[in-house]
Amino acid sequence: MMSELLVLHAVRLKGFADTAAVAARFGLEPAQTEEDLLDAEAYGLVSRSAFADLTGWSLTERGRKHNEALLRAELDSTGARSVVAAVHERFVPLNAEASKVFTAWQLQPARGAETRTAHGSETAHNPETGHGPDTAHTPGTAHNPESTHSPGNGHGPETAHRHETAHSPEHGHGPQNGPDAGAGRRPDVGGAPHVGEHLGALYRLADALSSIEGALTPHLARFGGYHARFTLGLRNAERDPAWITGIDVDSCHSVWFELHEDLVATLGIVRV
Repeated sequence: MMSELLVLHAVRLKGFADTAAVAARFGLEPAQTEEDLLDAEAYGLVSRSAFADLTGWSLTERGRKHNEALLRAELDSTGARSVVAAVHERFVPLNAEASKVFTAWQLQPARGAETRTAHGSETAHNPETGHGPDTAHTPGTAHNPESTHSPGNGHGPETAHRHETAHSPEHGHGPQNGPDAGAGRRPDVGGAPHVGEHLGALYRLADALSSIEGALTPHLARFGGYHARFTLGLRNAERDPAWITGIDVDSCHSVWFELHEDLVATLGIVRV
């Protein structure tokens, strides 16, 4: 059941992704993941579709409900529901702060097209609804075709899959470039003062993310890796600002969005 949960949950978190990306999300074996996806397709849980030169998997409505049932069973068996609920409560104000920082970063004149995200000008999520005011998607984000950007539905294939850049083999459930790589390191940003201010705010969010992950992983190891991916994005942003809100890399915004989706999916929260 764990393999089935991780495969379906990876599809949900990525929204629209090929087999390699689904396998990489939780460090699964690609050949077995392909078999699991084909089985899931036979049961009507996932569908494979193509967009331009991209082919990927997304959850069906039936698959979304089955994924939610598996997540409920996981919380019941681990007794982690109260822990995840408490973490989500801590996450809500952090998410509001992240929304402001990502938006401010995106609105800087120097950022240009390379840092525009597929989530409109509000690049994180409203703490009450899980969405910014403009949640339309453009190619590059990875979301399910059945969705109108609701977390239960995944996200549409009109968006292209992001490059996976960081997955951890430590427990098979997170980024593969080592946990908390570069944690605590602050970049030599230079340039306009507001750039350093935004990066400083993101590093403070990274510190909070480390605490959140530390509270979750003793109970649910699959939450591992978010902090390492986020800090990797910050370090990479020293040479390429697209790593903050870009759509073609595993950017800080993409990681934050995915964690938010992971929390609400795990708790069965329905965004309105």
